[in-house]
Amino acid sequence: MTEPSAPPRTQVPERVVLHGAPVDFRTLAERAIPRDTEHVVFDLDRTIHLGRNMGELLGWELAAEQAYGVDGCAALEEGRPRGRLLLAVRRPLGLLRYIAIGLRDWGVPGLTYFFWGKLAARREALRRRSFLRFGPEPVREVQRIPQTTLLSLLCGADEPRLRRLARAVWRRHAPEQVITREDVAWLRGWCPGVRVILSSASPEATVAVAAEELGVDDFAASTSGRAPGEVDAPVERLRGAPRAVAGPGHVVINAGDAKIAHLARRHPRALARGARTVGVTDTGYGEDHAWADHFARVIDVNSDSPFVPIVRAGSPLVEIHSAAVLTREERATGALDPRRGAVATGGPRELAGAELDALVSGFRARAEQLAREYERTASALGPELDEVRAATAEVRRELDRAALAYNEAPPDARGPFLTTLEALRQAERALVAELHALERPLSEIAFALCRTREGSRAALAG
Repeated sequence: MTEPSAPPRTQVPERVVLHGAPVDFRTLAERAIPRDTEHVVFDLDRTIHLGRNMGELLGWELAAEQAYGVDGCAALEEGRPRGRLLLAVRRPLGLLRYIAIGLRDWGVPGLTYFFWGKLAARREALRRRSFLRFGPEPVREVQRIPQTTLLSLLCGADEPRLRRLARAVWRRHAPEQVITREDVAWLRGWCPGVRVILSSASPEATVAVAAEELGVDDFAASTSGRAPGEVDAPVERLRGAPRAVAGPGHVVINAGDAKIAHLARRHPRALARGARTVGVTDTGYGEDHAWADHFARVIDVNSDSPFVPIVRAGSPLVEIHSAAVLTREERATGALDPRRGAVATGGPRELAGAELDALVSGFRARAEQLAREYERTASALGPELDEVRAATAEVRRELDRAALAYNEAPPDARGPFLTTLEALRQAERALVAELHALERPLSEIAFALCRTREGSRAALAG
């Protein structure tokens, strides 16, 4: 039972708005982004485009060019379908190469992500197992698999080539844009003096091109290596003998809390007390739910995992908005994209005050109980967890040193360094598995807390 004098661990925003029938971005902005807003932070993948991960598409674009050749891809561009796959049946040799490259590059990581990511999100028993296997934040751990795989595949391709491919992907999918360069320009008029920031877990080449195409003020992306614009192979996804290797200290996956850390470094005013900051994201699988703990307003668009109305105590959050937003093509044709499935109808529905409190009070009480239980358990496990974390950190420092030695060695003398890197990776994997085993009591509580918070969101939807 909660002690009466104990400070709360959670809170509820002042207002939640479910925006009903799909709207265009500017209509949503007029409803949800106050005119005195100072910073607007956009996610990229599945936020700027409906249902598309632009970083993943870059990886498949590179595979297509490797299989069909530059000229072959150019010849296939006219009439090429949107999406990740290019199955050119009239070019059988190229198609065979393309299938072989896809299986080699994405077979194991793709199946792993499908099982522990997508399927686990829909099967409660498997989802619970994902918490026990990957720790209290399984979404972050599972998504890291395709993210680091993609960075490994991009290693060796120079920056101009990657940007050329990223721009081709961008322009091919322009009809599916939800937010356009014209919308960003309009937003500057709507919020005079606003700074617009794009923050994504996609690779730097993808996000840099998106930033240019949208005309934003700054961007943050996932990077691997020391040199700007270059991609080194993350040590956790080594294949063969890459041009250069990035140790753990030089791989940044710009997801979840990493996005907040980047903002704190580059735009501290966006997180200052009283800041007027709005975050706009699709928050697929809940990876951007941390935004609600740091921004005054958050908007989830076309999301399969909307923001939940229970956030940490002390959050500056005032409002949550949830909306389906139309693409260029949908606005032009008047027909909804068939990938949407069922959509809401009617106008906005606002929940605030006593009505909002009544809907989520039971869930919040449960979340309070679980949050305190998590704190007590974490405190009891602290010494054991700290010991394993310290050992893991030391192995990762050794990996950084070994990666540097590999990069500095002549190509014909790198074999022993690869052996050292693999041995250290095995040691790191063993320590991470030990950590997750120790964390299982925490993971059970985290799973229950996650389900409780999702239940509060479902209660709002009726």
